[in-house]
Amino acid sequence: MKYKFCIAFFLLLISQQINAQDTIQIKEVIKSETRFSQYSNLKTEIIDSTLKSYYKNASLDELLFKQTPSFIKSYGGLGNLSTIVLRGSNSNHVSVNWNGFPINSISTGGTDLSLIQSGFFNNITVIPGASSSLYGSGTFGGAIELNNLYNQPKGFDIRLEIEPGSFHTVKNSIETNYSGNSIQYRIAIDKIFAENDFVFLDNFKINPVPERRKNNALNSFNIFQTLKLNLPKSNTIEAGIWYILKYKEIPEIAGSYETGNKNQTDSIFRAFFRWKKLNKHSIFSLSTAFFTEYLHYTDKLNIADLNYFIDSEINSLSVFSDLSYRYYFNKKLTIEFAGLFNRQKIQTSNYINDHIADNNYSLLMAAQYKLLKSEINFSFRNEFSLELGFIPVFNAGLTKKILNEKLTLKSSISNKFRRPTFNERYWLPGGNSKLKHERGISVDINPEYVLKKEPNQLIKVSATTYYSKIYDMIQWIPDTNQVWTAVNNNEVNIIGLESDFNLIFKKNNFVYSFNTSYNYTYSVQTNVFRHSNFEFPAKLIYTPEHSAKLFFSTTYKKINIGLSTQYIGKMFTTQDNNLLYVLSPFVITDLYSAYHFKIKNYLIDINAKIINMFNSRYQLIKSYPSPGRAIYVSIRLTYKKE
Repeated sequence: MKYKFCIAFFLLLISQQINAQDTIQIKEVIKSETRFSQYSNLKTEIIDSTLKSYYKNASLDELLFKQTPSFIKSYGGLGNLSTIVLRGSNSNHVSVNWNGFPINSISTGGTDLSLIQSGFFNNITVIPGASSSLYGSGTFGGAIELNNLYNQPKGFDIRLEIEPGSFHTVKNSIETNYSGNSIQYRIAIDKIFAENDFVFLDNFKINPVPERRKNNALNSFNIFQTLKLNLPKSNTIEAGIWYILKYKEIPEIAGSYETGNKNQTDSIFRAFFRWKKLNKHSIFSLSTAFFTEYLHYTDKLNIADLNYFIDSEINSLSVFSDLSYRYYFNKKLTIEFAGLFNRQKIQTSNYINDHIADNNYSLLMAAQYKLLKSEINFSFRNEFSLELGFIPVFNAGLTKKILNEKLTLKSSISNKFRRPTFNERYWLPGGNSKLKHERGISVDINPEYVLKKEPNQLIKVSATTYYSKIYDMIQWIPDTNQVWTAVNNNEVNIIGLESDFNLIFKKNNFVYSFNTSYNYTYSVQTNVFRHSNFEFPAKLIYTPEHSAKLFFSTTYKKINIGLSTQYIGKMFTTQDNNLLYVLSPFVITDLYSAYHFKIKNYLIDINAKIINMFNSRYQLIKSYPSPGRAIYVSIRLTYKKE
């Protein structure tokens, strides 16, 4: 009933606005906004451009760990599996999107951020608490947008870069951009090799001594291309191709006296195509994407063995279609309708059946209405699949500016869902085809106050409080035969605060930038955890209750210096919150420097960074040590012709 009322309310707004249409041109009101940013008023985290330049050759997990209100779970070392946690949820509760299409694994639901090179994207945005009505399944934690905005200035440039570093690491990359009146094209290629043979102290061994990490090497290749064509009669075409090939040795768990023989190969191909037609008051868009992933995991009992002890292959296919129509009634009211289709297919011997496929259909309506110093956003989605039936979700948000527009108040409420992954439904043994989808509700309140806004100075402070409740959360627990099985076992309450302070100050030839944030997360199961007939509520694992981050940079003419610090509080690592296995708090500090100069059409950048400069010992996942102090130096040569 509440969904019908919301829809009727916005249809009433439409009817009132049709008669009051202004004579406007589409270019006056259209912005280069995605559907997600057009109809959402949630606070977003856009990665600082200076910090992003330091991590141009780094994977996405390395970059997001430095600034965003997130926790990165990593198995330690460049290229090891790394996933993101937002707002005390799980890694499969964050939707990662490339130009509008989710790239989460259909087998696990999460995204390995170590496979994603941050320098490939013009814009990286983190949306904590993103709505399911706009993004679909799995946004209890939030969403990440990786977008290519096609906003290069006209001309041609080519960039070559090499970055050697600690632990026998070498990164090489080449990038070319061309932008003309009707075409924009970009191609980027990178090659990374790292031994990851850092020194660590294995406290799980008797009489531990410093030793080097073994069987931890990375060898990866990435190629990335995007294209935009401006065609006659306001037609545009956007397309992209992204290929990843990664070979990774997987080290043994701490405490093991074995060298390790585990290896994993990932081969990933992604492509998308989008056609847009701009009319006087509307945009018609047709988008499609095709993703394939191949994972090959092997292990031997002994390195000399001819046969593998484990030889696992997973082939997956995802196909997406998105047909949408957005209409601008006037400068106040915008409405959009869309139909979406997604087919998922997996072939593997690890499942109950070798071939598993699933189709999902969605209908979406979104609207934005602007009043004087206010904005209302609403979206509704009804998703359907044969296994789960209909899943209706909505999001409603309000933005209000007061006190001479110095104070901006944002609030939103939404319900959410997550479909069970293929592993949770079909893994052998333990998969459960009768799982229900996770469901829940989220509420956000975000005041942002601008203390000072002048041409040479900007000071603002922001705080977001949020509440989420997740029902039927899926968890793997042992059954009566001690077989780990996926069940709808948990009910979770999450309460949190995300606060930050930003300062930008310019004086003479100096530019200072300062950003600091503090995050509080209380994420707890409100029903019981079933273990050995003993029942009690418990906090979710790998969820630091307290965390803080700081980034400072100063620029003087051609020189830039930066400093970042991250504090991560203690974390439970077992479902029963056993204090013997708690990860201790830690602090990591990084130092950056950059110098650039120009010779005719050539721009030369020299960058240096010291990661974990105080050599802190820490773990992001229990029993998997992370690297100590590391030094990287890069030289970038760019040729530009306008």
